[in-house]
Amino acid sequence: MKDEKKVFAAGMFIAAVVSGIILISTSFGGSGSKQSEAKKQKSGLPGIAANYAQDAGIAGDAAVIFADDFELWKGDGTKKPDDKWTSLRVNNSGRTRAVGGTVKIGGKKCRGQRILEIANWHTGSAGGGSGGISIHLGNYAGSDEGLGDGYEDIYIRYYLKFYEDYKAVRNHGANLGGRDVTQEGARWVGQANTPDVAAHGYFFSGVQPRGPRGSQDIHLGFYSYHMDKSGPWGDGYDFIRKITIKPGRWYCVERHMKLNSVNPLKADGIEELWIDGELSVQQEGLRFRKVPQLKINFFSLENYYHGLPEQYTRQNPVRVYFDNVVIARKYIGPIAPAEKGGRASANKKK
Repeated sequence: MKDEKKVFAAGMFIAAVVSGIILISTSFGGSGSKQSEAKKQKSGLPGIAANYAQDAGIAGDAAVIFADDFELWKGDGTKKPDDKWTSLRVNNSGRTRAVGGTVKIGGKKCRGQRILEIANWHTGSAGGGSGGISIHLGNYAGSDEGLGDGYEDIYIRYYLKFYEDYKAVRNHGANLGGRDVTQEGARWVGQANTPDVAAHGYFFSGVQPRGPRGSQDIHLGFYSYHMDKSGPWGDGYDFIRKITIKPGRWYCVERHMKLNSVNPLKADGIEELWIDGELSVQQEGLRFRKVPQLKINFFSLENYYHGLPEQYTRQNPVRVYFDNVVIARKYIGPIAPAEKGGRASANKKK
């Protein structure tokens, strides 16, 4: 576990230091990629979650790879179950832990008494801050991890809330990507300033908040390191629908990544983003890899701030909350309402 923490930390550190020019922006011009209007998916698709009231029992679905509602995190909230996540970020600029709380949808509480909190504060002259958790979805640190090859097509859904006083600040968000463990010196997911990701045996894409710095006019969008991006930094995609994220409110965030074909090499990769079941971004014609062994094998829920203002202290940190994480081979969708009578399951949480 100690070595795994170092791997996670190293990737985040390099992303922050090298990608300091990743500024919050309201512009998402795609570079080197295209979007098919004819193939835009409709919003409100039925998903796996529709079959599980309040997500009760969803972890047992055949299409689900991983699920965590943070209810079993023990002690001070930093003791995760052994079968949940690969590493947890520990440093002096933030804390990542399960705390008391529950997702609310339409003013009604969902089942659950704990949520994940990532809190960060200003430190020193750099003013940075980082925190989060990560999971290896295949062999990522080395070929001997025993986790398999990874995935070529994956959906990840989680609930997200920025605390009430959250204001836009330079922030590197949750990453999904892959690393080719057969290539010597392959880079880690999160490493930035890379013009040619294929030559370095990796790719990744972050979902992160955007908006004028210091404002609460916030949207979520992609920051992608695919093969055809322009220059050394990540690529943003155009919106189908630009959905405002209001601090203090829970949102269902779901992302989809499908890798491109190889042998022969094709530009048929896809990234999609839904907010509360509404399709916000759909980018087609992407290339993430040149070789078949490079697959999706890493995901993180993280925040990495590129210079937090001094107003954020240990006693008054910037806070972001997550819950109800599901990773699956099919579209998941928002949490389904409780069954008639108000009971989600025998172990319903208040």
